[in-house]
Formats: sequence, C-alpha cells, structure tokens
Amino acid sequence: MRGWELFRPYSHTPVTPFDNPPPSRYNDGDTNDCIASGSSGMVQELQIFQQHLSKTGKKVTQERIEIAKAFLSTGGHITADELLQKLQQSGVEVGRATLYRTLAVLCEAGLAVKRQFDEGTARYERLYGHKRHDHLVCTRCGKIIEFESPLIERVQQEVFLEHDFLAHSRRLELYGLCKECRE
Repeated sequence: MRGWELFRPYSHTPVTPFDNPPPSRYNDGDTNDCIASGSSGMVQELQIFQQHLSKTGKKVTQERIEIAKAFLSTGGHITADELLQKLQQSGVEVGRATLYRTLAVLCEAGLAVKRQFDEGTARYERLYGHKRHDHLVCTRCGKIIEFESPLIERVQQEVFLEHDFLAHSRRLELYGLCKECRE
C-alpha cells in the first residue's frame, strides 16, 4: 500500500440506525425530516455524534442534539455566531459555551472541521461523507467557493509518492477577488 492511499481522514464504519430519531426543526421537510426527506446522511451523522459522546463519557443532551442537527442542516461554512442565530430563530436557546463545546465535539468525531480563513473568524464545515475539496476565498466580500480538481489531487499524490510522505491532512486556499467584486 502506498502512503497516500492512507490519506482518507474521518472514515467511519457503518453504524446502526436510530431506534427513534428526534424530529428536526432545521430543514423544510415534515416533522421527522431527517428520515422523511431521505437524508440518511444526517441520520448517520447524528448516530456517529451520539456514539462519540457516549464513547468519550459525555452526556447526550437535547441541547447538544439540537446544535448538531442545526449544524448538520447547513451548507457551506458557518461561524459559531451564525449557528447561534440559526438556533435562536428556530426557538432553541443554548449557551455560547455549550455551542462552542459541541462544535469541538463535532470536530473530534470527524463530522466537522474548523477552518480559519484570512478574515480571522473560525468557520465550521461539514466533513463526514463530503468529498475532499479546496477553497477560493474572495478578499473583498469574504465569499468562499469550493472546488474539486482531479489535476490538483493527482499532483499532490505524485508529490506524496516522490517524497515517500504520508499526509494526515492538507489544505489549499486561494485568495483573490470573485467575479462580482471585480466588476
């Protein structure tokens, strides 16, 4: 096995389904939209989250589940403040400390990654089940564009092989001006 083949962070073994998953208030689906919308990914992510809490001796609380569901229903890159606002708009009151601790647990569990772009604000991105990608960051408006490039992936793999290097993570962020900001 070549070293770069091991570069698959956060792979998880399948987990058993919820016996009775709690309804989510963060998607536009029906009451049990985790299942009704066919979002088996979110159900699996919630299972992994609960298993990680149990395995690490942390309590599975309704607040943590609500934070996880709100986070997992987002797309893109969200700040803790944006997530807190989303929760409050949904009628869920959680403390800022609980929010930050839960985001840290989501990262520990391999469900999220904390990114620090040029603006200095920490942003959280869903990780589990998503393809590896890179980012274009507009330095004027802060827009973040995700992209995938098989060519960049190939070059990285060649570099890993050439240097007999086993990478455990990688990050490519390109900074400039988006189309809208150039006009």
